[in-house]
Amino acid sequence: MKKSKILAAVLLLAMFSSVLTVVKFSSPVSGSSETPATPVVSPEALGQPLGEKGVWLNDVTGLITVDGDLGDWATIPHAMCNGVDTYVGNDSTYAYVAVAWVDSSKFDGKVSEWNKTGATLDNITNGAWVEYDGADDMVSVGFSNGTYTDMWTWAYSFRGDGSYAYESDGAGNADGGALPFVRNIDVAEAAQGWDQPETDNSSVAIPSHVALANGTSYKGWFDNVPGGSQTDVDIAYTYNTSADDRYIVEFRRLLDTGAYVDDINLNLNNLTDMSFFVGRANKQTFKNMDVSVDEYALADDNVAAEFTWDIFESPVTEAILITGTVWDDYVNPWINVQLSGWLDTYGDVWGIADVNLFTGDWSYLFYYDDDDMPLGGYTVNISFVPKYDAQNDTYQNITIVDDQAPQIVGLVNLNTQYPNGVPNGTDYVPVTVGVSDNYQYYVGGEAGYSTTDFLTVYLFSYAEDDVALMTPMVQFSSGGATFTANITLPNIAAGTTYNYTYFVEVFDPSNNKISSAHYWFIHGVIVLPTPGFGILAGLFGLAGAAFIIYKKRK
Repeated sequence: MKKSKILAAVLLLAMFSSVLTVVKFSSPVSGSSETPATPVVSPEALGQPLGEKGVWLNDVTGLITVDGDLGDWATIPHAMCNGVDTYVGNDSTYAYVAVAWVDSSKFDGKVSEWNKTGATLDNITNGAWVEYDGADDMVSVGFSNGTYTDMWTWAYSFRGDGSYAYESDGAGNADGGALPFVRNIDVAEAAQGWDQPETDNSSVAIPSHVALANGTSYKGWFDNVPGGSQTDVDIAYTYNTSADDRYIVEFRRLLDTGAYVDDINLNLNNLTDMSFFVGRANKQTFKNMDVSVDEYALADDNVAAEFTWDIFESPVTEAILITGTVWDDYVNPWINVQLSGWLDTYGDVWGIADVNLFTGDWSYLFYYDDDDMPLGGYTVNISFVPKYDAQNDTYQNITIVDDQAPQIVGLVNLNTQYPNGVPNGTDYVPVTVGVSDNYQYYVGGEAGYSTTDFLTVYLFSYAEDDVALMTPMVQFSSGGATFTANITLPNIAAGTTYNYTYFVEVFDPSNNKISSAHYWFIHGVIVLPTPGFGILAGLFGLAGAAFIIYKKRK
């Protein structure tokens, strides 16, 4: 069940106070107090649209060795971008990129494979070929100056050379020079109407595809030694060096390669229109060199993020709406929220607050129903995760109370079930009721969190002015919302009737509140009088008069 919903501002005004606590995150304090001692806020920042910077470019002069080790990046700010932990830097000669991501499937490098299936309408003289998917771990990074793009791709398989990245223009066109692989595909596709391999597994041209038997298989790719512009980007990679199932890949390229046909001149002193791309693929199909990437605006500075949250009233009797304001000059800051009362129910699960990117307002709603409302003293934990500033955690202690009576959501109406009364000789009539409690509460070690099992339901019934009989109602099944009990009926003389009153009472022991519903029914069949001779004659007379009037009008 999703716990996060946005409510209208009217709910906010009705339920919560306007007391504001502000936390500044340029220098977070470990173990934030409930109310920070010296709240600070920059008025020019909060209440403004969030920034659009994407990736922070840092000066790494004299720091980086391209060896697949992040140790020399330890002092360089980094951030998650498109599922990849990303570092970007430069010195006066080179651009550097380091990326890391977890892939527990490990070392996926299976090539795609051609198979002659013969599945065509003309499979007597020809045979169709199918290229079955391979599986390759890949990562792509790149730069754009707003007009041209330079993409660098590493693949775990032999499509990625151990020393150089595969280079392309981001639109599927490889840079010049010998590629680090050879694609085994017949370029004369139009001749047969389908894709098929060009060579066998020994790189010998296939003289006749028609002569090959159905079921023949060949590799879809072969390795090759790169050359020319395909050797501009140096790479190194490692995997699982810290027993964390993590790939680390480092890239380095001259800012100016001189090959302006293939490579853009990376003028990183002027980042106007400059952007950065990054993305990874797990078990890529091996049919092309495509990796899905996201684009981020490059920036060379960072302004400290700002964050506020509104203290909400305690005790809480219904939903908890948490609100505040946030600002960061980089895109996609995260605000995570957790209620400690749900730890036993859902584990250590944090919800993600909704952030309005145009105003900086954020909100999160803890919404309860009869399945998961914890009662008592708990803590609302809030964690602000800006893109490049340090994470900061704060909290507010709250008390959640149940001030609502239990509900009766349905009850059998015996008067409707027996409109002419319950026949004499009936030993009992069952009464069934549906109940609900909009909150649960903790019952300690006895049974954990309560359900309807902990509601007490009674049936009261009496005839005329007699003394009421109290009968405990029993659940149909443990944890269920339906309870039942019988009203025992005495034997009465024929023609005798009694008015019975009955009501159901539901008691919630957590707040000593009761709900009840009252009904009545008749015991003994109601006998209507039989019409006498005079009444019958009168009825026939009226019928005859009506017939005469009808004839007269005719």
